[in-house]
Amino acid sequence: MVARSLQAQLWFVEVDWDIKPLRDSSEDVYRFMSEMEGMGEGLTSELPAGLMTMATKCYSPSCTGDSRCYAPRCPFKVSPDTFLGLKLPAVPTPAPSTSMRRGDWTQDVDPFILNGMSDRQYTRQTIIRNAIESEVQYEADLTTLEKLFIQGLREADPPVIAPARRLEQFIHDVFCNERELHETCRRLIDHFAIRERESPQSPLILSVGDIFLTAAADFRMGYPEYTGNLPAAEAIIKKEMDENPEFRFFCEVSCRISLDRPG
Repeated sequence: MVARSLQAQLWFVEVDWDIKPLRDSSEDVYRFMSEMEGMGEGLTSELPAGLMTMATKCYSPSCTGDSRCYAPRCPFKVSPDTFLGLKLPAVPTPAPSTSMRRGDWTQDVDPFILNGMSDRQYTRQTIIRNAIESEVQYEADLTTLEKLFIQGLREADPPVIAPARRLEQFIHDVFCNERELHETCRRLIDHFAIRERESPQSPLILSVGDIFLTAAADFRMGYPEYTGNLPAAEAIIKKEMDENPEFRFFCEVSCRISLDRPG
Protein backbone atom coordinates (compact mmCIF):
# COMPACT_ATOMS: atom_id res chain seq x y z
CA MET A 1 0.00 0.00 0.00
CA VAL A 2 2.88 2.35 0.76
CA ALA A 3 4.52 1.58 -2.57
CA ARG A 4 1.29 2.08 -4.53
CA SER A 5 0.66 5.34 -2.70
CA LEU A 6 4.13 6.61 -3.64
CA GLN A 7 3.65 5.43 -7.22
CA ALA A 8 0.32 7.25 -7.47
CA GLN A 9 2.08 10.44 -6.36
CA LEU A 10 4.80 9.88 -9.01
CA TRP A 11 7.67 9.41 -6.58
CA PHE A 12 8.71 6.53 -8.80
CA VAL A 13 7.50 5.20 -12.16
CA GLU A 14 7.77 2.14 -14.36
CA VAL A 15 10.63 2.82 -16.75
CA ASP A 16 8.43 2.17 -19.80
CA TRP A 17 5.61 4.31 -18.36
CA ASP A 18 3.21 1.38 -18.60
CA ILE A 19 -0.16 1.97 -16.93
CA LYS A 20 -0.48 -1.13 -14.79
CA PRO A 21 -0.70 -1.96 -11.09
CA LEU A 22 2.48 -2.13 -9.06
CA ARG A 23 3.63 -5.72 -8.60
CA ASP A 24 6.66 -7.66 -7.46
CA SER A 25 8.03 -9.04 -10.70
CA SER A 26 11.48 -9.49 -12.21
CA GLU A 27 10.03 -8.31 -15.53
CA ASP A 28 9.10 -4.84 -14.24
CA VAL A 29 11.68 -2.14 -13.58
CA TYR A 30 10.94 1.03 -11.64
CA ARG A 31 12.96 4.22 -11.18
CA PHE A 32 12.65 7.13 -8.82
CA MET A 33 11.60 10.34 -10.53
CA SER A 34 14.74 12.00 -9.15
CA GLU A 35 16.74 9.60 -11.34
CA MET A 36 14.83 10.55 -14.50
CA GLU A 37 16.68 13.16 -16.52
CA GLY A 38 14.94 16.52 -16.39
CA MET A 39 12.07 15.24 -14.23
CA GLY A 40 13.48 15.06 -10.71
CA GLU A 41 13.83 18.74 -9.87
CA GLY A 42 12.48 19.55 -6.44
CA LEU A 43 11.81 15.94 -5.42
CA THR A 44 14.96 15.49 -3.34
CA SER A 45 14.30 18.53 -1.14
CA GLU A 46 11.00 17.20 0.18
CA LEU A 47 10.42 13.60 1.12
CA PRO A 48 7.05 11.93 1.64
CA ALA A 49 5.94 11.48 5.22
CA GLY A 50 2.92 9.86 6.82
CA LEU A 51 1.58 7.36 9.29
CA MET A 52 0.03 4.03 8.38
CA THR A 53 -2.56 3.79 11.10
CA MET A 54 -3.56 0.29 10.05
CA ALA A 55 -0.01 -0.81 10.91
CA THR A 56 0.00 0.69 14.41
CA LYS A 57 -1.40 -0.72 17.61
CA CYS A 58 -4.99 -0.02 18.57
CA TYR A 59 -5.58 3.23 20.44
CA SER A 60 -7.81 1.41 22.92
CA PRO A 61 -5.78 0.40 26.02
CA SER A 62 -8.07 -2.58 26.61
CA CYS A 63 -7.73 -4.01 23.11
CA THR A 64 -6.66 -7.66 23.14
CA GLY A 65 -5.74 -7.83 19.49
CA ASP A 66 -8.80 -9.60 18.17
CA SER A 67 -12.09 -8.71 16.49
CA ARG A 68 -13.89 -8.20 19.80
CA CYS A 69 -12.41 -4.72 20.32
CA TYR A 70 -15.02 -1.98 20.69
CA ALA A 71 -12.98 0.66 18.86
CA PRO A 72 -14.59 1.35 15.44
CA ARG A 73 -11.21 1.85 13.75
CA CYS A 74 -9.25 -0.87 15.46
CA PRO A 75 -6.57 -2.01 12.97
CA PHE A 76 -7.21 -5.63 13.96
CA LYS A 77 -10.75 -5.67 12.59
CA VAL A 78 -10.89 -2.92 9.95
CA SER A 79 -9.72 -3.53 6.39
CA PRO A 80 -6.71 -1.38 5.42
CA ASP A 81 -8.68 -0.13 2.41
CA THR A 82 -11.39 1.33 4.65
CA PHE A 83 -9.49 2.45 7.72
CA LEU A 84 -10.55 6.06 7.17
CA GLY A 85 -14.21 5.11 7.07
CA LEU A 86 -14.67 6.78 3.68
CA LYS A 87 -17.19 5.23 1.30
CA LEU A 88 -16.54 6.01 -2.35
CA PRO A 89 -19.24 5.63 -4.98
CA ALA A 90 -19.01 2.55 -7.16
CA VAL A 91 -17.99 3.91 -10.54
CA PRO A 92 -17.88 1.46 -13.48
CA THR A 93 -14.73 1.45 -15.53
CA PRO A 94 -15.40 3.74 -18.48
CA ALA A 95 -14.80 2.59 -22.01
CA PRO A 96 -13.75 4.80 -24.92
CA SER A 97 -16.73 6.61 -26.43
CA THR A 98 -15.57 5.92 -29.97
CA SER A 99 -16.70 2.95 -32.03
CA MET A 100 -13.46 2.75 -33.98
CA ARG A 101 -11.80 -0.64 -33.77
CA ARG A 102 -8.46 -0.87 -31.98
CA GLY A 103 -5.72 -3.38 -32.57
CA ASP A 104 -4.13 -4.73 -35.75
CA TRP A 105 -5.61 -2.65 -38.57
CA THR A 106 -4.49 -5.18 -41.20
CA GLN A 107 -7.10 -7.71 -40.03
CA ASP A 108 -9.89 -5.69 -41.66
CA VAL A 109 -8.10 -4.99 -44.95
CA ASP A 110 -8.71 -7.01 -48.09
CA PRO A 111 -5.61 -9.23 -48.53
CA PHE A 112 -5.47 -8.24 -52.22
CA ILE A 113 -5.22 -4.54 -51.26
CA LEU A 114 -2.79 -5.29 -48.43
CA ASN A 115 -0.43 -7.24 -50.68
CA GLY A 116 -0.47 -4.41 -53.22
CA MET A 117 0.68 -1.78 -50.73
CA SER A 118 4.23 -0.51 -50.82
CA ASP A 119 6.37 -0.39 -47.67
CA ARG A 120 5.85 3.36 -47.50
CA GLN A 121 2.06 3.03 -47.72
CA TYR A 122 2.06 0.32 -45.07
CA THR A 123 4.18 2.41 -42.71
CA ARG A 124 1.96 5.44 -43.30
CA GLN A 125 -1.20 3.52 -42.41
CA THR A 126 0.49 2.16 -39.29
CA ILE A 127 1.46 5.66 -38.17
CA ILE A 128 -2.07 6.94 -38.79
CA ARG A 129 -3.54 4.05 -36.79
CA ASN A 130 -1.09 4.61 -33.92
CA ALA A 131 -2.08 8.27 -33.83
CA ILE A 132 -5.77 7.35 -33.74
CA GLU A 133 -5.26 4.76 -31.00
CA SER A 134 -3.34 7.32 -28.94
CA GLU A 135 -6.28 9.71 -29.15
CA VAL A 136 -8.73 6.93 -28.29
CA GLN A 137 -6.68 6.02 -25.21
CA TYR A 138 -6.39 9.69 -24.23
CA GLU A 139 -10.15 10.11 -24.53
CA ALA A 140 -10.62 7.06 -22.32
CA ASP A 141 -8.23 8.56 -19.76
CA LEU A 142 -10.20 11.81 -19.73
CA THR A 143 -13.40 9.83 -19.24
CA THR A 144 -11.77 8.04 -16.30
CA LEU A 145 -10.69 11.39 -14.88
CA GLU A 146 -14.24 12.70 -15.01
CA LYS A 147 -15.85 9.53 -13.65
CA LEU A 148 -13.41 8.68 -10.87
CA PHE A 149 -12.26 12.10 -9.71
CA ILE A 150 -14.74 14.83 -10.65
CA GLN A 151 -17.92 12.77 -10.39
CA GLY A 152 -16.39 10.78 -7.53
CA LEU A 153 -15.79 13.94 -5.50
CA ARG A 154 -19.33 15.14 -6.10
CA GLU A 155 -20.92 11.83 -5.14
CA ALA A 156 -18.67 10.84 -2.21
CA ASP A 157 -20.64 10.05 0.94
CA PRO A 158 -19.63 11.42 3.37
CA PRO A 159 -18.31 14.42 1.39
CA VAL A 160 -14.55 14.54 0.90
CA ILE A 161 -14.53 18.33 0.48
CA ALA A 162 -17.22 20.44 2.12
CA PRO A 163 -19.24 22.55 1.82
CA ALA A 164 -20.54 22.07 -1.72
CA ARG A 165 -19.55 25.60 -2.72
CA ARG A 166 -15.90 24.96 -1.81
CA LEU A 167 -16.01 21.61 -3.64
CA GLU A 168 -17.21 23.22 -6.87
CA GLN A 169 -14.57 25.93 -6.56
CA PHE A 170 -11.93 23.25 -6.01
CA ILE A 171 -13.06 21.33 -9.13
CA HIS A 172 -13.03 24.55 -11.18
CA ASP A 173 -9.57 25.58 -9.97
CA VAL A 174 -7.97 22.15 -10.40
CA PHE A 175 -9.56 20.77 -13.57
CA CYS A 176 -9.92 24.13 -15.30
CA ASN A 177 -11.26 23.61 -18.87
CA GLU A 178 -10.79 19.82 -18.91
CA ARG A 179 -14.32 19.38 -20.25
CA GLU A 180 -13.51 21.57 -23.26
CA LEU A 181 -10.41 19.50 -24.02
CA HIS A 182 -12.43 16.31 -23.72
CA GLU A 183 -14.94 17.54 -26.28
CA THR A 184 -12.12 18.56 -28.61
CA CYS A 185 -10.54 15.11 -28.34
CA ARG A 186 -13.89 13.42 -28.97
CA ARG A 187 -14.48 15.55 -32.10
CA LEU A 188 -11.06 14.55 -33.42
CA ILE A 189 -11.87 10.86 -32.98
CA ASP A 190 -15.26 11.34 -34.63
CA HIS A 191 -13.57 12.99 -37.62
CA PHE A 192 -11.26 9.99 -37.94
CA ALA A 193 -14.25 7.64 -37.80
CA ILE A 194 -16.10 9.60 -40.49
CA ARG A 195 -13.02 9.69 -42.72
CA GLU A 196 -12.61 5.92 -42.38
CA ARG A 197 -16.28 5.27 -43.11
CA GLU A 198 -16.20 7.46 -46.22
CA SER A 199 -12.91 6.10 -47.54
CA PRO A 200 -13.26 4.22 -50.87
CA GLN A 201 -10.77 1.67 -49.51
CA SER A 202 -12.12 1.50 -45.95
CA PRO A 203 -10.70 0.78 -43.41
CA LEU A 204 -7.69 2.43 -45.04
CA ILE A 205 -7.55 6.17 -44.33
CA LEU A 206 -6.09 7.95 -47.31
CA SER A 207 -5.76 11.52 -45.96
CA VAL A 208 -5.62 13.01 -42.47
CA GLY A 209 -3.78 16.31 -42.90
CA ASP A 210 -6.91 18.46 -42.84
CA ILE A 211 -8.16 16.64 -39.73
CA PHE A 212 -4.96 17.37 -37.83
CA LEU A 213 -4.97 21.01 -38.95
CA THR A 214 -8.50 21.46 -37.61
CA ALA A 215 -7.55 19.72 -34.38
CA ALA A 216 -4.44 21.90 -34.02
CA ALA A 217 -6.61 25.01 -34.21
CA ASP A 218 -8.90 23.62 -31.51
CA PHE A 219 -6.01 22.57 -29.27
CA ARG A 220 -4.41 26.01 -29.64
CA MET A 221 -7.51 27.53 -28.07
CA GLY A 222 -7.77 25.14 -25.11
CA TYR A 223 -4.39 23.77 -24.09
CA PRO A 224 -2.58 27.06 -23.26
CA GLU A 225 -5.21 27.74 -20.59
CA TYR A 226 -5.06 24.18 -19.26
CA THR A 227 -1.26 23.87 -19.15
CA GLY A 228 -0.90 27.40 -17.79
CA ASN A 229 -3.13 26.42 -14.88
CA LEU A 230 -1.17 23.25 -14.01
CA PRO A 231 1.26 24.79 -11.46
CA ALA A 232 -1.61 26.40 -9.54
CA ALA A 233 -3.65 23.17 -9.73
CA GLU A 234 -0.76 21.11 -8.38
CA ALA A 235 -0.31 23.55 -5.49
CA ILE A 236 -4.04 23.39 -4.66
CA ILE A 237 -4.01 19.57 -4.69
CA LYS A 238 -0.90 19.40 -2.51
CA LYS A 239 -2.38 21.81 0.03
CA GLU A 240 -5.65 19.86 0.17
CA MET A 241 -3.81 16.55 0.59
CA ASP A 242 -1.70 17.98 3.41
CA GLU A 243 -4.71 19.39 5.27
CA ASN A 244 -7.41 16.85 4.39
CA PRO A 245 -6.54 13.18 5.06
CA GLU A 246 -9.85 12.01 3.59
CA PHE A 247 -8.99 13.73 0.30
CA ARG A 248 -5.57 12.06 0.32
CA PHE A 249 -7.20 8.67 0.84
CA PHE A 250 -9.74 9.43 -1.91
CA CYS A 251 -6.88 10.19 -4.34
CA GLU A 252 -5.00 7.02 -3.42
CA VAL A 253 -8.06 4.80 -3.91
CA SER A 254 -9.06 6.52 -7.16
CA CYS A 255 -5.53 6.26 -8.57
CA ARG A 256 -5.46 2.58 -7.66
CA ILE A 257 -8.74 2.01 -9.49
CA SER A 258 -7.50 3.86 -12.57
CA LEU A 259 -4.24 1.86 -12.60
CA ASP A 260 -6.09 -1.43 -12.25
CA ARG A 261 -8.49 -0.81 -15.13
CA PRO A 262 -7.74 -2.60 -18.42
CA GLY A 263 -6.75 -0.72 -21.54
